[in-house]
Amino acid sequence: MFGQGDLKLLFGTVAIVLVLHLLIFRSPILALVPLVGVGIAYSIISPLLGWIGENR
Repeated sequence: MFGQGDLKLLFGTVAIVLVLHLLIFRSPILALVPLVGVGIAYSIISPLLGWIGENR
């Protein structure tokens, strides 16, 4: 039940941030750069924190 809620919340947040960045920067590439950076950081840190939690 809540697994799908997390995914909806993630996509909703990304959509809101993307729209705001498009309004502020007025350039699609500049709007995507911060989101790509956050996505890369999240994809690196999420498995790392899972590994740390299992080995603690």
